[in-house]
Amino acid sequence: IPGGPVPLGAREYLWTLARLVASRGAVVFTADYRSGPQWGGGYPQTFADVACAITFARGRAAGLGGDPARVTLVAHSFGGFHGSVTALSTHDFATDSPECLAAAGEGRPDAFVGVGAIYGFDHIGPDFLAQMLGGTRDEVPAAWDATDINILTKASGHRTPQVRLLAGTQDFVAPVATADEFAAILRDAGIDVTVTTVDGATHDSILSKPLTLDTIATLIGANGY
Repeated sequence: IPGGPVPLGAREYLWTLARLVASRGAVVFTADYRSGPQWGGGYPQTFADVACAITFARGRAAGLGGDPARVTLVAHSFGGFHGSVTALSTHDFATDSPECLAAAGEGRPDAFVGVGAIYGFDHIGPDFLAQMLGGTRDEVPAAWDATDINILTKASGHRTPQVRLLAGTQDFVAPVATADEFAAILRDAGIDVTVTTVDGATHDSILSKPLTLDTIATLIGANGY
C-alpha cells in the first residue's frame, strides 16, 4: 500500500517494486485506500480499506499460484501507520467494510513490512490525527485506543506477525530512528522484528534499492512461498 494522504490512484508509483518482488515468484497486489478524510477515509474506513485489500488478496491468490494463508502486507511512508495498526490489531477491520467486494476472510496480514514508513502517533500531526479519528483523544478515546500501537501491543492475546522494517540513512521523512523506536515497542511485546538500514537511500529511492527487494523476498520465502 502507498503512503499519503493522497487521492486514489497513488499506488502507481509502487508498480516497479511490485514487479520486482513478483519476479522472485510472489503474487503481488498493489492497493489504493482512502488515506484521508477528504476522500472518504478516517476511522474505521481507512483501516477497513486496507483490510479489504488483504481479503481481496486472499481470495485471488490461489488462482494465481499464491498461498492465501500467507499474506504479507508491504507499506510505504504514511501507509505504515494504517498497515501496522491493521497487522497488530486484535480487531479485524474487514468486518467494518460491508462494501468490500472481496469474499469474507481474514483481513489481517500474516507478516508486515514497513519501507521508509512511519508508525504511531508521535510522527503524525495531532490536528490531522483528530481529523482521521473523528475527534481528539478526549472526544473519541475508543478510536484513539484502537489505533495506538502502544496499546495494541499490550493487549491480551495480541497478534505476533513477522515484521521487517527498512529505513534509509538519507530518509529525513521516516529516518532510521523511527524504525528503531517502533521495533523497540514490538520487541517488548515479543514480536519477531528486524530493522534493516539501507545505506544512502532517501524516502523515495529506498523503494528501488536491491536491499529492499532482497529483504522483502527473504521474508516472503520465510513465509513459505
